[in-house]
Amino acid sequence: MSQNRQLLYPREEMVSLVRSLDRPQENGLFSQDVLLQYPELAESYTKVCPNRCDLATAADRAAKGAYGYDVQLTTLKEDIRLMVNNCILFNGAEGAYADAARTFEKFAMGKIDAYISQKVGGRRLSSFRVASVSVPEKHSTGKRGRDGESRERGPEAVDNDSSRRQPGRGNGIATSEDDSNRRSAELIKLVDSLNRREDDGAFAVDVAEAYPELKSAYEAMCPLKMNLIIMKERAQNGYYLGQQHRRRRTGDDPTLYMGSSIAESLTSLRDDVELMVRNCVNFNAGVVEWERRAASFHHFAHKKIDDFVLRIDPSLRGTRTGVEVYVQEAKKMQQSQLKQKIEGSERSNRGDVGAPENVAQSISPPSHTTATPMNPPRKATIPGTARIPTLSAHVNVVNTVTPIVQPTALQPVFNTPSTLRRRLISDHLHRETLHARLIHRLENDKSGTNGVPEIDRSGDAPQMYEPALSCRAVLDAFIISVRGFHKAQRESQDFVNPFMYAQQEENLYCDYVTLIKQQLERLFLHIVLYNREKAEMYDWAAAKAAQMAVADASLLPTAPAVSSHVSCCWLDEAHLCYLVRFLQHLPQLLGLACAEVDTAKSDGTGNAQLYLTTVEQGVVGKIAKITEELLSFIARYEEKITASRQNSESLKEQAEAPAL
Repeated sequence: MSQNRQLLYPREEMVSLVRSLDRPQENGLFSQDVLLQYPELAESYTKVCPNRCDLATAADRAAKGAYGYDVQLTTLKEDIRLMVNNCILFNGAEGAYADAARTFEKFAMGKIDAYISQKVGGRRLSSFRVASVSVPEKHSTGKRGRDGESRERGPEAVDNDSSRRQPGRGNGIATSEDDSNRRSAELIKLVDSLNRREDDGAFAVDVAEAYPELKSAYEAMCPLKMNLIIMKERAQNGYYLGQQHRRRRTGDDPTLYMGSSIAESLTSLRDDVELMVRNCVNFNAGVVEWERRAASFHHFAHKKIDDFVLRIDPSLRGTRTGVEVYVQEAKKMQQSQLKQKIEGSERSNRGDVGAPENVAQSISPPSHTTATPMNPPRKATIPGTARIPTLSAHVNVVNTVTPIVQPTALQPVFNTPSTLRRRLISDHLHRETLHARLIHRLENDKSGTNGVPEIDRSGDAPQMYEPALSCRAVLDAFIISVRGFHKAQRESQDFVNPFMYAQQEENLYCDYVTLIKQQLERLFLHIVLYNREKAEMYDWAAAKAAQMAVADASLLPTAPAVSSHVSCCWLDEAHLCYLVRFLQHLPQLLGLACAEVDTAKSDGTGNAQLYLTTVEQGVVGKIAKITEELLSFIARYEEKITASRQNSESLKEQAEAPAL
């Protein structure tokens, strides 16, 4: 492919051009890598700005010919914008650094455009573009209007008209057919990126088709349906770029979808996002989990659209964003509605206004803990002196805080079932008083028999569970399920792709379980236990070892060895909850084991940076996916075992009940 590319600008001139951008006015703000100048900011800067560039790096790229193949020097301009965007993101949109960054961007773009004009004979590139588009249509007689007038008046008049139609816009918005197709493809990718893993496909499916039992109720509450599938179809048809009725034109007109601010750009796409979020909130009203998911998607979608708009037209930077207009305004509206609701309740229950704890109970979420009631302040007992805005201010702070987690490649994302997650949280909160969970009792333990299904809730004794809830039992059941599934799929006659359920994928699941067994047995006492659990595990292992020693000493020399006396295996003795804890760390541990130290990006402070190759990232992502499937299987398996035990106990009680 490089053989077909022609070097348009000499490398020496490009290096000189980049070095000329390093002015003393910026005091070396963009001269070198930020991590080299300020090593103490490495962690915080890389979180905010994962991709970075500087003039020294740009000069090296220019020396290697990275910029000389593009007529408009688009790659160099993108690197300049990356420097400016990183500076504004890290230091804020206002202040001395932001002003210096915007001044530097204006100077650099003017310098680059001047160099381009000098190399092409002083004519603007937009003139070449319009002239090349107009020449094939020169002899066309059936086309009138603005295009014909543009050809009669010449290229310069077209440039003047476009500059009047698009004030403040530069060469960043191209109107050629190739740029239009590229922008349409980028918009389709943008819609695809809105389908997040943490949403579980909630916004990517048609609710009426996916859940037929909810069709009538959903259509009654949400007559206008919208999902990511419909949005992708509209993006492919050019609906959001105003191209659905403009197929005869060459390219698109940015004035149809770009406004005077970020929030006013791509309004059709934003309206569809609003409709999708509104449908989710209305249909799942009162369900906190769905409301939180809709709010998270609302913020994420508009932030993605804002970034896309800035890539199209960087001159809109500093204007109101979609997050400010749509997301924050929606939160303010909800808060005002809540305030009106509280004030209405106050007017209807005027006698209870003097007790502020009543208002606090109506605002704060329900708690499972029991608190000691406090006497209200003396000034609150006077009628008319209790003021709601003071209490609602605390609610406003909570509502406006939305944590955004952006995991790195070494932190793969996977979902944990709610039942398992609740136990993990409960165990962590009660870690100081948590007892060990075991399967088998010791032989001298007179409190019960080996492998009883009942759970021991006594004071200081470890909790005992049935053997079906051991780590090995659930892993073996998972392997049986995997093999049965792949066998049934391979023997089925209605499959679409015969290579979808290959033997290699089945072997991958089996190797994954083998790896879990090996590493869990080796690391069980080191990474999955709390202090009290670990102490009880050590005591239990020591007592069992002593029993085995006494049993071996009591045997006659001629007696055969007893096969039941084997070394302790934690896979057989530990409850499956420890396997769940181990699986929470396994994908990240595997990613850490595959990572290598990036010596080229060492900041000199001893804090080495790790990186993963693309292949390794794919492997870690696959492991995370299998881990998610295993966690879901464990939740269903434990629920099935618990239900079976309860049924057997109820049948036993019915059998033992005296006949009337």
